[in-house]
Amino acid sequence: MLMKLRGFIKVENNKFWQSGNSSSSGDYVVAISYQNGMGIISSSRFYLGTGWASRDNIIGYIPLPDLLDSLNIRWPEHLIEKK
Repeated sequence: MLMKLRGFIKVENNKFWQSGNSSSSGDYVVAISYQNGMGIISSSRFYLGTGWASRDNIIGYIPLPDLLDSLNIRWPEHLIEKK
């Protein structure tokens, strides 16, 4: 379950988070930890063979397709102008 909280998306279920490096290239939601104890949730691309595009301290990641599937987001048909 996901919940929006103060402008951030909080993952209520920790099963989504993975650690280390991904086994495939792609886009990910990442948890970044800073030396001052602060952290942020952001996004980054992972390249198989070279690693994360971000040089930040990524401590966890969620594959973007997994996150979008869990949200059950539909295409915004109502926003498309009909001609």
